[in-house]
Amino acid sequence: MIDVCCAILVKDFKILAVQRGPDSSHPWQWEFPGGKIHSDETSEECIIRECKEELSIEIKVLSHFDSVEFDYKTKQIRLIPFVCEIVSGEIMLTEHLAQR
Repeated sequence: MIDVCCAILVKDFKILAVQRGPDSSHPWQWEFPGGKIHSDETSEECIIRECKEELSIEIKVLSHFDSVEFDYKTKQIRLIPFVCEIVSGEIMLTEHLAQR
């Protein structure tokens, strides 16, 4: 089981989604930004790091939802969603193709 965090970024009653690239494990799919939790960090530390790496922004975690498990047949993930707000920075995509 792979533990993965995602950020539900809320601003002006809108939620951010980003599109994965053609060489990713789920090409062209839309997702909430996030990624795998490293062994030396908490899930909250992970989502803060991932937003900085993927979007070049600083975030604040407001709350979280219960985790959900998915079986993709080739891998199993436990998704841990966080509701977050942008504290500073402008979104610059470093790993994704588009944002909505």
